[in-house]
Amino acid sequence: MNAVKEKVRVRLEEPVKVPVKAKKRIKLDKLTMRLSERALLVDLDVGIWGAAVTDKEVSEDARRSRKAEKEAGHFTKRLVARNTMKAIREAISQLKTAHKKLTLPWSNNGMRILKAETYEEWTREIRLGKAKVEAAVDAFCQIYETEVRKQSERILAGMYKKADYPTVQVVRSKFYVKTEVMPVPESGDFRAKISNREVGIIIKDLEAKTQDRMQQAVETVYAKIADVTEKMFDKLSNYKPSPGPYMEAAESTFRDTLVSNVRELAELIPALNITNDPTLENLRVKMLQELCVHEPKDLRKNPQVRASTAKAAKAIYDKAAAFIA
Repeated sequence: MNAVKEKVRVRLEEPVKVPVKAKKRIKLDKLTMRLSERALLVDLDVGIWGAAVTDKEVSEDARRSRKAEKEAGHFTKRLVARNTMKAIREAISQLKTAHKKLTLPWSNNGMRILKAETYEEWTREIRLGKAKVEAAVDAFCQIYETEVRKQSERILAGMYKKADYPTVQVVRSKFYVKTEVMPVPESGDFRAKISNREVGIIIKDLEAKTQDRMQQAVETVYAKIADVTEKMFDKLSNYKPSPGPYMEAAESTFRDTLVSNVRELAELIPALNITNDPTLENLRVKMLQELCVHEPKDLRKNPQVRASTAKAAKAIYDKAAAFIA
């Protein structure tokens, strides 16, 4: 037992770096060429009032007092107190988190790919999140004309200018939540039927980009698995319980979320496994059966359970890391 425990307790000082040549290529099955039937591209665009304005007068006063030139900079004035829009920012953050949780990166313009089977769940999360944002915005707009301006006048003092503040209607229009849903472009669309050399080049480029983006999207899931399993291995293999109730505290302690984070990701993988990758499914099952079977309190109390779980986490990490750069 001591030998096994000693082997598992080897500290993972740095993430394992898999050489590019050793990186496994994710096998994208033939069905990926019909992505329009299996996935969608979705975009979430959220607008928020900046609540700030450049004050030319104050900027000039600051430059003059410091004998600085115009290029030195300018003064940006915050029009409302920092916590006034806190509820709005929190609602927007929750909405973006829900959107990213169910989707994977696709392109640099913000588009993300969504498994078709998860579309209804994504729509529900967006609808609920949008409702929370709108409720927070409505509450803010109701007090904008009175309390917000009154508070701002007190904070800004001599820098307060009524002309800096737009009407509540204009402010309300600055907040919005927009979504866009598009099919995944395929090489078999109308462009492929045009006999033209340039179009042929575009089609080949489209196929290559689609495959590369799909590869990157699936790699993102493997990276998520590697992240949570590496943390679990590191925490469990370095944990040292307190020797007694009146002795020093435990070392390298971990929270209960160490297990719940693994479980949440495992439960989410089916929604992210766009290509129905059997390796991903296998890792998902192992995460649930080998890493989430014991409660955090049992992992802290039982060194054998802790060692075996750490060993399993390391094995899953190694398999996931082999698919990422």
